[in-house]
Amino acid sequence: MDVLTGPQRTPEERGHLAETAGLLDITPALSPDIPWWAVNVLYRLAGWDRCPAALADVAVATAMGIVMKDLL
Repeated sequence: MDVLTGPQRTPEERGHLAETAGLLDITPALSPDIPWWAVNVLYRLAGWDRCPAALADVAVATAMGIVMKDLL
């Protein structure tokens, strides 16, 4: 399972994240119910490092040794 995280502070940012995830056929990290044990790759949209929710996603992925890739 692949997951996409990124800026999600506003409705517009959450919409962009969901739309991009849909286009790429990746699960958006918009829910606290992500089964992190099943995640193979965490993709990050530009600006993820300025969003507390995305920073939390990255922290979980780091702790679990999940591969991360940046999308520009």
